[in-house]
Amino acid sequence: MRLTGSKADLAKAVPALGYRLDRGVKADTAVQQVAGNATPLMSYTIVYALSNVALPLLGPIAVAMTSALN
Repeated sequence: MRLTGSKADLAKAVPALGYRLDRGVKADTAVQQVAGNATPLMSYTIVYALSNVALPLLGPIAVAMTSALN
């Protein structure tokens, strides 16, 4: 259950990925330590793509559909 919550929050929290910006190296996060690997971090790319590409493209379609219903 912990890993599910962490996967849902990765879209908002880039620091959760564990990058040390001051040193430019990747550090293990609590998510990786609980899982034992980096599998939960793979969901970040999917969520990032959907939130930054698909949603802006689907926004005008949703507006057009709601205005057509009224």
